[in-house]
Amino acid sequence: MNQGWHLPAPRNKMARQAGEHKNHSRKIRGADMNKMPLSFTQTKAFHEIKEKVMAAFPVVDFVLYGSAARGEADDESDLDLMIVVSEPISRFKRHEITDIVFEVNLKFGTNFSTLVVDQESWETGMISVLPLRDEIMTKGIRL
Repeated sequence: MNQGWHLPAPRNKMARQAGEHKNHSRKIRGADMNKMPLSFTQTKAFHEIKEKVMAAFPVVDFVLYGSAARGEADDESDLDLMIVVSEPISRFKRHEITDIVFEVNLKFGTNFSTLVVDQESWETGMISVLPLRDEIMTKGIRL
């Protein structure tokens, strides 16, 4: 477990207004958009997901993980996308995010699968002790 890891300062106005965020270094690697392990269509779909979700929620980060991040994805693979929000949100709000992703998947014929987690849970909550967190920390790609 890596307890010293923190997310960067929020990138959108809603997240900055939440005011609970400190600017710390991070260890998840950033993505060069020209070398992303996504197809052109997947990249377009991701940008639409990002735009719509950030317009409605205090998003701190998007991280691609799983087979796509490891470079092992094939045509049948889903695209695992973790969306980190600055504050805890209700199950209803999480469903709103997954509904946005579902609609974009239908529009583009993509298969993004989302994990929505708030920053505090990611850093110190139950998810912070799961093996999935270690995989995301070591192999995840910040988008």
